[in-house]
Amino acid sequence: MSTTPALNEPYEQLVNELARGAEVDVQLMLTVLAASGKSVLELERDVDAAAGDSPGDPQRGVTE
Repeated sequence: MSTTPALNEPYEQLVNELARGAEVDVQLMLTVLAASGKSVLELERDVDAAAGDSPGDPQRGVTE
């Protein structure tokens, strides 16, 4: 089952908002995930990629 571009657009907007550090309503996030067929794990991966974070980066998530 493939998703249509109409379903991908809200997902891409969500990814971009989260990648730039915006706060997002949880209900909206869950609705977009359900409509797009994506998991929270996929969302996290896509947000990290959009933000330029490397999953293999040992400093990922570390603050001073």
